[in-house]
Amino acid sequence: MVRKIEACGVEKDTMINNLIIRQETEEDYKKTELMIMRSFWNKYWPGCTEHLLTRIIRDSQDYIPEISRIAEIDGQIVGAIYYTKAWIVDGNSRHEIATFGPLAVEPTWEGNDIGGALMRETIKLAQKQGIAGIVIIGEPYYYPRFGFERASKYKITDARGKSFDEIMVLPLNERYSGGNLSDFVEYITHMNTKTIVDIIENWDKLSFTEEQADKIVEKIDHVCKMDLFQVIMKEREDGKGPIMDCSSLQTALRKSGIPVSNVRRQTIEMWQYWQVKDITGMIGAFENMFVESEAAQKEKADNGVLDLETIFDGGILGSMVNYILEESNLEQCTKILDIMNLVVEKNDNSTFVDMIAKWKDNFEGKKMMIEMGEE
Repeated sequence: MVRKIEACGVEKDTMINNLIIRQETEEDYKKTELMIMRSFWNKYWPGCTEHLLTRIIRDSQDYIPEISRIAEIDGQIVGAIYYTKAWIVDGNSRHEIATFGPLAVEPTWEGNDIGGALMRETIKLAQKQGIAGIVIIGEPYYYPRFGFERASKYKITDARGKSFDEIMVLPLNERYSGGNLSDFVEYITHMNTKTIVDIIENWDKLSFTEEQADKIVEKIDHVCKMDLFQVIMKEREDGKGPIMDCSSLQTALRKSGIPVSNVRRQTIEMWQYWQVKDITGMIGAFENMFVESEAAQKEKADNGVLDLETIFDGGILGSMVNYILEESNLEQCTKILDIMNLVVEKNDNSTFVDMIAKWKDNFEGKKMMIEMGEE
């Protein structure tokens, strides 16, 4: 499949001789344009137009000022790079990336790696912004030093379907780009448990847009929920514990800052304690699921009461609670009853409260039987 391209605070980085790389301000415009004109004058043909292009870019809705930068030495503007939005077109789908140009260096300062400093700094900024990749048409013997590759490797062409060495691409999220920068949605669709653990473990190192991060967390929540539910349905006749080991997922979630819901985290914790038949651990996870911190309670108030779907979460949690009911001693039975009483008291979701109330009745009956010596 061939994909086509459509394109239309001060930060400092000290290098040789106090080079400063920063965002351009309106006061810089004239000096920057004169520098760009000197950089490109008679370079490819008589005169140049690149300095005029910067004016068009600044007024464009596709301009990305957050990652565009100028270079300055002792108050003199000696370099500049401008980024705009670009798109990889795959059939009827358009996937946003970025492109840049012009990249200019003051002629008297050429040979001092100013262009390289601008490239390295803005690539880092693009990655932090969650931009999936950068595509350019440029010198094929210069840009590979920054990680750019021939676009043909990813089956990317120009808008006419032509492929040549000067079209290059830099995947900024290569690990999770599906190998072609554009298949994020397809990638999300095909995520599995192993992929999920990998993402959770590396969450703080990855760059996703806010929308992409939300989709990933939603998918992780769904996969975990469905996997656990399906295992319970298959193994229900056994009733003595799950056969699916979630220890790697449990460990990853404990260490990661990924914003997976507390319900999902504690469900995994409770599941793993069930795996090793640790009733006390299961009750602790159950308590952590519902008896939350003030911050978590505020979040719950803002977003609605516990995110429990009756069929799936209720089925998973119900199976684990039934195991506790069968195997708990008097102390454990009393503990979970205290938790359930507190949960019912603090929640007004009728479906959820009804479910807990049924469990309470069972545990109260179990406690009574233990106290009477009948169990």
